[in-house]
Amino acid sequence: MDKLTKFFYAHNAQMLGSFYQSQRAPVLVKIVEKFFSSNAKLLDIGAGSGRDMDMLLQKGFDIYGVDAVGEMVDSALSRYPSLAKRMVVAQLPFPGIVFGGAFDGILTSALWMHIADSSLALSVSCAKRQLRNKGKIVISVPRSRPDLDSESRSRDGRIFYIRTPEFYVDLIDAGGFREIFRGQEMDALGREGYEWSVQVFEG
Repeated sequence: MDKLTKFFYAHNAQMLGSFYQSQRAPVLVKIVEKFFSSNAKLLDIGAGSGRDMDMLLQKGFDIYGVDAVGEMVDSALSRYPSLAKRMVVAQLPFPGIVFGGAFDGILTSALWMHIADSSLALSVSCAKRQLRNKGKIVISVPRSRPDLDSESRSRDGRIFYIRTPEFYVDLIDAGGFREIFRGQEMDALGREGYEWSVQVFEG
């Protein structure tokens, strides 16, 4: 995550937490319920506001999370006391194993869009190391976003790398993983011209 993007999240953490809390349940929750048993151990990388983590924890999932922005983690922990000792600051590619590893699944919603090409391979390798055998990686990324300038930045300064589902197949399938699901979703906030791709990979 580049400096301008991190700056935005750091300085808008409380506002974003309140905003996302007011929105309807994301598609990610339905995907998790479809592909994982109710007691699965999950890691949310780029956990952000903590909303998704809290929803899944209440549904019985043993979920943990990391986020690159300390202010986002602080906001999430203050808003959702249930996440105490389940969420820490860490940015891909982080060293070592978090929360004991051996996760059944890695959740990455609105994450890869902020990671530059030069860091992708190492970040994917880091995510895979957190998984147990036959573990799954779920990704949700924008496939179209009409508000970006010539440098792929939105008006608030964040950078968004728009990539095709096929790009992520080539990236994640290496090393024994395979795509087992692909779907396309309209924007959860109802913004015209914004579309999202959801994919599930299994090791």
